[in-house]
Parts: sequence; structure tokens; C-alpha cells
Amino acid sequence: MVDALAEIIASFHVYRSYLPYGKDTLVEAVERAARTRPELEPVIKALLPLLLEASHELGRRFQQTSGMVMAKGVEDTAFFRYTRLGTLTEVGADPTEFALTAPGFHERMVRRQALLPLSMTTLTTHDTKRSEDTRARISAISEAVPEWEAFVDRMQELARFPTGHSQPSYGKPSQVRGRPAVNASRVTSSRLPAKPATPPAGPSRTKRSKRRSPPPSTPPSICPS
Repeated sequence: MVDALAEIIASFHVYRSYLPYGKDTLVEAVERAARTRPELEPVIKALLPLLLEASHELGRRFQQTSGMVMAKGVEDTAFFRYTRLGTLTEVGADPTEFALTAPGFHERMVRRQALLPLSMTTLTTHDTKRSEDTRARISAISEAVPEWEAFVDRMQELARFPTGHSQPSYGKPSQVRGRPAVNASRVTSSRLPAKPATPPAGPSRTKRSKRRSPPPSTPPSICPS
């Protein structure tokens, strides 16, 4: 059962199912997990009814755990191992989708308003790696390749590395030209597997409480004698 739950969590592409709205997402994750681990399919399918019940303890615990695995496996690992453009490898983003058209953006906002009218829409949270102004600058620079290359060359001339240190070659958009776009399978394969915590062997240790000396009957004087 532990392996089945771990496989389902690793198959999530969002933080959690947010029942009842994310029922389809949970079903898709279960189906994906069953295809990946066919030997666990009976157990995986048997867990689905319990995971779909938001009031069931297993369903609640599952949603509390899936977000952590998603964040560590994708946003904190896969997105840092492959960074085509910093604004694409951000919390909640999909690096396989480079950009949206204006009509496509409005269509998504209409759908979001219909499904989740009270949901928060924000540009920066405590989870984002880069603030909205930084992401806007990165996106703007990516559209001004010659100007950025000239600026980087000029800065490297003005601030050369000390003798014995090699000059870095990062920072130029031309150096990432021709890189293939990241694909979904590559991102998925970089996710961290969910492993249950194993308690240490041997007797459990309890922390001894330190004995404190009783407070003095009269507070010490803070005035010089």
C-alpha cells in the first residue's frame, strides 16, 4: 500500500486534488500510476474511492503530503536541473508551454472565474523563486538578445575576474539558442520519489527535561553598589 500511495503522489502534476474540484486530476494521477506500476494496479485502484473522500482521514493526509512531494520533486529539483528560461521554471508554471496568446489567456481566466471564483490570483507569494518584477525583466531581456549580449560583454570588460580565475561564459541568450525545449517526460523523470520515513532501530529516546534552579527570592540589584 505504501508503494501504491507513493506512486500516485509521484504522478501528480499539481500540489493536491483540492476536492471536489480536482477529482479529475486525482483520477488521472491514479491511472498514470497504474500504467507506470502495473503490478500495483489492484492496490492503486482500490485506494481511489478512499482518496476521493475529502472527509476521510486518508484523503486528508494524502492532500497534505502530495504538495510537499510535488514542490520538492519538480519546482526545487527538476526546474533547477533544467532552466531554459527562468520565467518558465517558476512555481505553478509549465516549462513545456513557452507562452500564451492573448485570447488563450482570457479563455483561461474565464474558465477560472467560472470554476474557482473565490480563488486567489497573485503574482508573487512566499513560494515563488523570483518576484514578478524580476520575471518581467527576464522576459524582456529574452526579447532583446543583441542588446543584452553587448551589455554582458561590456560588463565583463569593466569587471574582469582576478588572475587565475576563468571568465564565466553564462548570461548570453545566444548560448542557450538551439537548446531543445524541455519535454514533459524529462520533467516527470526528475521528480523525487515519495519514500515513507523509516523509524530508527532500537529503543526510542526521550529527551530529559533539564532541572531548573528555583528563582531567587529577591531579584538581583541592577544598580551599582
